[in-house]
Order: sequence, then C-alpha cells, then structure tokens
Amino acid sequence: MYRVKAKNDAIILMHDEMPIMQEIAPYILLDDGQEIQGYLKNLECKKEEKDFEEFYAYKILFSTYDENIHLTLDMNVYGDKLFTIVSGTLPINSFENTKTFRSESSIELRIKSLNVNGGFLGNYLFSKWWTRPQFGKNISELKPQTQSLIWKENDLYYHLLPLSDDNFKTMLRGNDDGLVISISPHSSGFTTISSKAFILGNSRDPFELTKVTTDTGFDVLNSGGVPGNQRKYPEIFEYLGWCTWDAFYHNVNSEKILNKAKEFKEKNLPVKWLMIDDGWSETKDEKLLSLKEDKTKFPEGLKGTINLLKNNFGFSMVGVWHAYTGYWQGIHPESILLNTLKDSLYKTASGRIFPSPDGHKGFLFWNEWHNYLKKQGVDFVKVDNQSALIDFVKFQIPIGKAAKNSHASLEASVGLHFNSTIINCMGMSAEQLWHRPMTALSRNSDDFYPNKEQNFKEHALQNAYNSFYHRNFIWGDWDMWWTKHEDALNNGILRAVSGGPLYMSDRLGETEPEQLWPLILSNGIVLRCDQGGVPTEDCLLKNPHEDSIPLKVWNTSGNSAVIAAFNINLKGQEVECEIGSKDIPTLEGNRFILYDHLEKKTYLLDQHSTFSFSLRDNEVKLFILVPIENEFASVGLLNKYISPATLKNQFDYGEKKIIILKGGDGVYGFYSTTKPKEVLADGKSVPISQQEALYTVKIEPSESEVLLEILLD
Repeated sequence: MYRVKAKNDAIILMHDEMPIMQEIAPYILLDDGQEIQGYLKNLECKKEEKDFEEFYAYKILFSTYDENIHLTLDMNVYGDKLFTIVSGTLPINSFENTKTFRSESSIELRIKSLNVNGGFLGNYLFSKWWTRPQFGKNISELKPQTQSLIWKENDLYYHLLPLSDDNFKTMLRGNDDGLVISISPHSSGFTTISSKAFILGNSRDPFELTKVTTDTGFDVLNSGGVPGNQRKYPEIFEYLGWCTWDAFYHNVNSEKILNKAKEFKEKNLPVKWLMIDDGWSETKDEKLLSLKEDKTKFPEGLKGTINLLKNNFGFSMVGVWHAYTGYWQGIHPESILLNTLKDSLYKTASGRIFPSPDGHKGFLFWNEWHNYLKKQGVDFVKVDNQSALIDFVKFQIPIGKAAKNSHASLEASVGLHFNSTIINCMGMSAEQLWHRPMTALSRNSDDFYPNKEQNFKEHALQNAYNSFYHRNFIWGDWDMWWTKHEDALNNGILRAVSGGPLYMSDRLGETEPEQLWPLILSNGIVLRCDQGGVPTEDCLLKNPHEDSIPLKVWNTSGNSAVIAAFNINLKGQEVECEIGSKDIPTLEGNRFILYDHLEKKTYLLDQHSTFSFSLRDNEVKLFILVPIENEFASVGLLNKYISPATLKNQFDYGEKKIIILKGGDGVYGFYSTTKPKEVLADGKSVPISQQEALYTVKIEPSESEVLLEILLD
C-alpha cells in the first residue's frame, strides 16, 4: 500500500513503510522564464469508494509564499497502484500582464531521491518517432523524454508510467538531484492546467506489472483507447508479405513491382500481401500535391497495377503508404486540395498545411483519400510520420487534443474503408500510444537498415526492450527485412519470436526462399507466437550491448514456450548463457523437452534445471520448451522455427494420441517414454524414426490439416 507523508515543504511517497520517492516538490514554469517552487500547505487523506472498489484519496495542496499560485496533487491509491492528477492555477489580474504556463515543462515534480540500486530500464524517445532502452543505476542520468521507467528494489519491481490525456502529456527525465516528472501541453496561453499525469505500480512479476499499469492508464484516461490485448490482430498479417521500401526506396514503379511479383511466382513463394511504400504519390518539395498516384511511375494507374497483382500473381491484399501529415512536410500550397478539400485542412501560423486535427474536419480529408484508394483496389494502409504531429501543432493546439482528434478521424476512415487494417508507423511518442482508438498494429522500432554496420544489434535491442512496454498498447511490427543478407538468419529468428507480422523487402532477384520456409506454412500462413516477444527477466535491467550477457527473447505458443538467444555485444565478446523453464513466467509443468532448433538436439529438463551454452559474436540460438504431460510431449514440425505453432489441436486417449497439424510438409517430432508402435497420417501408416530423445515422422506436403494418430505399445 502506498502512503504519502509530509516532510518540511515537500512530500514523501512510501510503500509498505519504505520511502520510494523522497522530497517531491512541485515547480511552476512560466512563459516569461520564471521558475517558482510550490510549498506544502495542506495534506489530507480520505477513504473513498468508486465502482465498488475502495481507495485512499490524498489531496495535497501547494502554493507559493504569496499564495497567488496554487497547485494540487490528487494521488489516488488502489492497493499497489497509484494514480496522480496534477493541477495548477495562475492568477489573472485585470491591471497586470497575464502570466501563462510555459508550453514545455509547464509543471515539474522534482524528486530528490529515487532508489534504483537494483537497476532500471527506461524507454526514451531518441528521436521524435522512436524509443529505445536505457539501462542504469543512477536515476539522475535518466534520458529526457522517457516514457516508461521500471526499476527493482529488493524483490519488488516498480513501474512509473507517464500518461497523455486530452490536452497534456507527461514525460520523465533525470537531473542533478534525482528524477523530474514533467507535464506539458506543447501549446501556449494556459493559465490553468489539470493533467492526468502518471500511474505507479509494483509487483514481483515485471511482465504482469507493465500490463496492469497500462490497463489502469487506459481506464483512468477514458479517452476511447483500449489496451493491446483488446485489439484484434488484422487477418491479412497472419500471412507472408513483401514491401517495396528497401527494394526500390523512392524509385518505386509498377514495372519493378510486377517483376518482383513474377519472381515470387517463379520461386513458388506464397506471398499473400504487398505494400507499396513511399514514392507512389504526387509530391513536390516534400509536400503532397494530390491524392492520386504519380502517372509517370504508374502509367496504368494504381488500379491497373493492383489488378495485375491480384489476378495474375495471386496476391490477396495490396496496401499503400501515406503520411499522417499528408506527406513529410504536409500539403503543398499549390495543391489542388486547397480548393477541393479546403475545409478539411489546417494551416499553421508558419504556413504548414496538413489534415485538420479537428476530428470531423480531418475525417473529411481521410475519407476522400481512402475512398479513392479503395476504388483503385487498395485494401489497407501504412500511415507514417505520426509522431511528427507535435512539430506541426506546436504552440497552437495542445498535443493531447491534436493526437486524440487526429487518430479519431484517421481511424474512422480506415475502419470504414479498410476494416481497420493499418500499420501505424513512426508513432511511438506517448500522445500517439494513448490516443489510438482501435487499430491493432504499430511499428515497434526504428527502421531495418540493410546497409548500416551492426544494425541488427541495435534493431534487436530496440525491438525486444521496446516491446516490454509497447506490446501493452498495441501489437508490435518489428519491421521488414532482407532474406539475402549477412544477418538473414538472425533477422528471421527475431521476427519468429516477435509475435508480429512477417514481411521482407528484398531487391529484385534476391529473395531467398530457404530463409522463409522455417517461418511459414506452404499456404503462406505465418507461424506466429501468442504475444509480443520480450526479454527474459534476467536480461531485463541489463544491457546486452555492453554487459557480457546475451539478449534472450521469450514468447509462448500454446502451452509451450520459445526462447531466442542473440549475442549482440558491441565489442564482439563471446557471452555465456543459460536457459530453463524459469525464464518463462507463464510456463506450467514439472518436466520439459528442450529442443535446440539449429543444432537439432534434444534435452530433458525439470523445473529447476538449466541448459548452459556460449554464443560467439553475432551468433543466435533458438530453443523450444514443451511440457511433458503423461510421459508424452508433442513438439510439432521440427523444420519450422516455432514448431508448436504448427499444432492446431491434440487429444490424449492414453495409448492413443491424436494430433492435428495446421498443414503438412516437414518432420513432425514428439517425445514419449513408451515406444510408439505405429503412426498414421490421415489414415496411412508412416515410418517412425528416432532423433535423439524424439521420435519423428515425415509429413507429406499439404495445405490442409493433417490428422496424426500415434499408437503406443
């Protein structure tokens, strides 16, 4: 239980009689450069009830010495969760210049001491679009624009999660004394602020903790958004896809796209969806000219190209890219859109033009564009540049309001025309995360850069540690990749454990089918894990770039588990590693099969034992953990990275086991202490082989389900 105590002119936040945050003092920052401290005036606590849940409501009043400026903290304690509202009011005097809050860091809560001796993980915006992890033990070094902070004290994890409400957003940073919680509208003229600022929670389970704090955040904001586990994963992304970006960049055209489609057909690859990325539309000076395609690149129009892709090459769905702001720098002042869609556009004081952040007006723009695209055969969109909104509306519209209205209008149109099928992109800032009403998928990291040295090591770090907090908001897209690349194996396995979509961006003639088949079934279905992949707990507060540890990413597939281990040490050091069932907090059972996928070796583990190994520079290993139940374990197709994902169902009838595979083509493996006397595949007896501790049978190619009957002696 959290408690708040007074200390001199500040407050202390306690948890079970242990100080968590020492000397919390508020500061008011004005647009004239003044910085004014608030001093504690009154602290009261009442026991209240809401929706049949009791909580303790702390109301803490601060004021300046002249009592002209007042600031209130409303801290509501629900067991091991704390929700805080920060409010401040400036005086208005008819005979003096009106003081207003600064647009950034309008109110700051400065905390002199936060004990993070057990280490912390902060996820901060390193650009306007993307977050990455920071590790440390000195909170004063916390990066600016931190959006999630977890630390460990004794046996408990604490998670501090800033919110973005209908006007304001909260961010974290370190300073010389400790931690700063900063509240900003990113807009001018405010004399009153009331912000739903942050959630603080604690638990022994860090994965459940971040889920609970995020769920609580959506609940208290009540702004229309829902947590990630309530968002429906788009059906098309259950299949293999391809994107034009790294293949052609801005030089995309219909001829190149159709040649790539022809390559897939010749290689018998079941690529079911295709994304036409940036470069297809009419633009000038980084600004949008029209809603239509560039006819010099698509002489037969988008419609002609898309018809050929679907009718001649078997693509089920085709998507196109566009920017949240029209194009990278908005809409061109010479654009015809200023005549045809004038009422749906917004022009800033600096002359930038973009889709209106007023919900109704913005919808008119998106509806017009998406209606046109739908008529060309487009089935979904990728919407880029989302977190750049803050630059477009700065000093003019509160960022929370702009983001909420912009997403409402965009998603209304995407829902109407594309069944809410969208890849949100370049949108990891807090105001974007909290204000997406229903769409289910968003990019989880900076881009895959095929020609950038050691890019995989940074890409893996960002995706794994971003997913730790980001997956609670939305399904994560770990980006496209090249199958013909020195890091192709690593990238493939990283996508396998991501829980998200699988799509490549290989250049013409360079797609390597052997890198894809372990990830998919013959009908193009991606063998996905159950959720967003995350670092194992022993890696969570450590930096695999600098410390002598591997990056271990875990996930689940049914009642089984998957662990991928990567050596991403930047110095190229060999690292030691161990894995076991303890790495998977949701894995049940006492005995397990551990299958080393790349070495094709099998080990037996109990709930206390581990398997140790080492990884050379840039080496990767992939392990499957399957519980042994009634002396039997069904692993799945061993030629697929996520073997358990090939299983649709299984039934135990004692000496007869029924296994239903989602499809055929490969080697099915199972463990049994009783020797099998016969295996039937769709009623036909098949030879049984033994591969170490596993029995195996060859499954013939089939795009339909395969029924296996395993008869034991």
